[in-house]
Amino acid sequence: MRVSKIQSSQFGPDGYSDAPKDIDKAIEESVRIADFLPPLEELKRNTKRVITLRLDQDVLDWFRSGRRGYQTRINMVLRAYMQAHSKEKT
Repeated sequence: MRVSKIQSSQFGPDGYSDAPKDIDKAIEESVRIADFLPPLEELKRNTKRVITLRLDQDVLDWFRSGRRGYQTRINMVLRAYMQAHSKEKT
């Protein structure tokens, strides 16, 4: 698809129009957001098993709607459930 000169003038040379003009300053002033994922070392452990798990479509869609790592988030929820119910038995 070709873009006319009028349309292409709306964008910068890289094709993006929403980047701040002073990108270096914007990066300096940005705030890092901590996520809730476990440390990388824990993610790399070879303790996980590949299984087939059937989930309702809306549940799967909800977990996938976030950023990458939806399988890790499902595992974290299942672990929290397991730990909560393990405490009930003791």
